[in-house]
Amino acid sequence: MQGVILCLALHSVRAFVPKNAPLGSSALSADRTFGAAEAKGGADIVPSKTALLLIEYQNEFTTEGGKLHDAVKDSMAATGMLERSAQVAEKAREAGVTVIHAPISFAEDGSDNPNKGLGILAGCAADKLFTAGTWNADFHESMAPAAGDKVVSGKKGLTPSRARTWSRS
Repeated sequence: MQGVILCLALHSVRAFVPKNAPLGSSALSADRTFGAAEAKGGADIVPSKTALLLIEYQNEFTTEGGKLHDAVKDSMAATGMLERSAQVAEKAREAGVTVIHAPISFAEDGSDNPNKGLGILAGCAADKLFTAGTWNADFHESMAPAAGDKVVSGKKGLTPSRARTWSRS
């Protein structure tokens, strides 16, 4: 089945544009979106064949007290990221789009970290980030899976491509 995955943004919600910016001042404005016929090979978005992938909307990043929150809070505030992401998810559900959540988590001892000696995954191991079963690994309250959403489990790296399973919430 051919489909489309939308990652985080639908132009109608103006996701990731600074809150007070006039339309068209940054990011993608409505005059820069195209229908399939004008998109040189693009495809119409068919909600039943479309998914919205929400990656790591977890307290570790998104919430005061999360170990990584200070590193991203200014950007989140400047763009209204959480509020706009919640709006995108709700609009997607209303349109019949499949909403998929891809959290990351690790065992407390890091034994399931596939590369705890390199890069970002080394930091996850050293700082005990996204520890399974803790508040830090839980979804932000505004981004918690809704009935019918799918949740990826077994994500241990930067993309959900090697995750093991997923289930409906």
